Amino acid sequence: MLISPGLLFIIFCCCFSTLVLLSYLFVKIRNLHLQIYQLADSVQDVGEIKIQGFLKQLQCLDTLYSRLELDKGTLSPAWGWTALPDLLCFLQEEAAKKEVKTIVECGSGLSTAVIASTLAKKGFGHVYSFEHDKNCAASSKRELEKLGLTKFATIIESPLAEIQVGQKEVYWYNIKDLPFDSCDLLFIDGPPVNSTKLARHPALPFFEKSLSKNACVILDDGIRADEQEIAKLWLNKYPNFKTEPNLTERQAIILRKICTQ
Repeated sequence: MLISPGLLFIIFCCCFSTLVLLSYLFVKIRNLHLQIYQLADSVQDVGEIKIQGFLKQLQCLDTLYSRLELDKGTLSPAWGWTALPDLLCFLQEEAAKKEVKTIVECGSGLSTAVIASTLAKKGFGHVYSFEHDKNCAASSKRELEKLGLTKFATIIESPLAEIQVGQKEVYWYNIKDLPFDSCDLLFIDGPPVNSTKLARHPALPFFEKSLSKNACVILDDGIRADEQEIAKLWLNKYPNFKTEPNLTERQAIILRKICTQ
């Protein structure tokens, strides 16, 4: 049976269209396949990074217990909103220095217990922790009492309020009087970032004149944009401070006062 030229043309067009469609589907499936592989690789990389970070924090926590000669589990859990073990290790190293006598904290918690334990082991020094939340303050006090560290630490309840710092009105800790003349180490882990814009900025302007000649200032959560902006503002206003690199997970910003004498 002869097939008419018109029918042959229709068959050819159908076959060609099918080939084009199959080619299109092949390219799409291939691209989708590549995207799935790339996504799987990314998920694996993120998972490996998180596992490595977790293992590093466990190692730092183990180091911390060893340095403080404490039984495992003595301290409150080092997760959530508290400073992570890698930063706590750095704080412990700074607090252990013989020239460090007075330490000030903005925000209390596990760091307070670590610092006080370090001072107790050293035999001298005191940490003053300003805390705006009365429940957190009470919890920190109980922790210090449980560990027998009240001789080396004082929790000062300081609600957030509009106060004068320099020439500016700021929403910050309502600190009435300072129970110390000089500060060797300033650790800033409060107020909460959502309390106001650049919530932790007033800390250095407020305490700057109290800082000793070689004082160290530690601003936690340097991974956040607010803290990075705060550090830039501080360095512009106070050229007598220099930054130091660190490898903490939340990228704490460390400033060291430059001795000009």
